[in-house]
Amino acid sequence: MPLPNTPVLNRTVQHYGEAMSTWDPAAPEALIEEATVDAYGEDEQVTGFFTMIEESLAVPFSTTVLGVDVSVRLVRGGTGAF
Repeated sequence: MPLPNTPVLNRTVQHYGEAMSTWDPAAPEALIEEATVDAYGEDEQVTGFFTMIEESLAVPFSTTVLGVDVSVRLVRGGTGAF
């Protein structure tokens, strides 16, 4: 479920079928602030950040990373997950 009033990525479809993106440069800062607003330390900030991702990201989805088509089925977060 997308977060209210925080458009991060607006997508439109070209006639070729490829998506074009318009990025709002202020959006990441607002999302990070929302995810970590009640956190008291770095561990709680990381937990809040990954909790927001887990609750907001619809998986599975397909995308391209460094020119390779991938299917994202899971996002892991927390200490030692990187």
